[in-house]
Amino acid sequence: QEDNAGDPKPLVERQGLPSRVVALMVTITESVWFFFFNLGVVLVAAVLIGLQTDEKLAEDPVLAVVETCVTWLFAAEVVFKVIARGSRPYLFFFSSVNPVLCIDYWNLFDFLIVVACFFDIQAVAVIRLLRLLRIVKLIRAIPTLRSLVHGLVKSMMSMLYIGLLLLLIFYIMGIMGIMFFQQNDPVNFGHLGLAFLSLMRCATADDWDDILYTNMYGCQHAVDVGMYPEQHCKNPKGWGALCAIYFFIFMMLC
Repeated sequence: QEDNAGDPKPLVERQGLPSRVVALMVTITESVWFFFFNLGVVLVAAVLIGLQTDEKLAEDPVLAVVETCVTWLFAAEVVFKVIARGSRPYLFFFSSVNPVLCIDYWNLFDFLIVVACFFDIQAVAVIRLLRLLRIVKLIRAIPTLRSLVHGLVKSMMSMLYIGLLLLLIFYIMGIMGIMFFQQNDPVNFGHLGLAFLSLMRCATADDWDDILYTNMYGCQHAVDVGMYPEQHCKNPKGWGALCAIYFFIFMMLC
């Protein structure tokens, strides 16, 4: 009986690997113990990368052996799942729901990380980054985390529009700030780039009151209290309530 083209678990193979081998791989990869074993390997990898941040432990031969074992176990997981696809191993990279249109990005990610770990990379930072990325497999292993990631990815477009709105607010308020405060406060509103940085500082509440008081009472007042460089205070002018309204509107919008 010919198997369905979308089924990633063919049990009968007329060509290629024997059907018993394929059936065994399917049984193994679908078993509960295989799931928990791989979950344990991911947790070991996570602990391992944490231990290797210590310079003394990074060169420990025992940890090096454990690292090698973890790498080969990840490789074995991918090999088992590929074999379970029988004569069509390419189905490993596609979703069983719609193998023509839907790529299984989790399997693709697993495959790329495993392959990359076997390359002879001399850069220590790159090697550690690849090892760190293996921890991401934990997201796939825990269904709740996987659902959260999928929801986050789907909401990225909405977040993009929110970011565009914030950029528009920063742009408008930045230009208004230059129009009002440039002469009094060239340090924070000398040009559009400085205005953006100053507004970001206000949005994150990083001593933003210094900017507020400098433009509310004038830069000379700020010089007198030691929070503004005197050489840049050439045209002091306090904007009073108008300045307070400007920053109040900006803080409310952001």
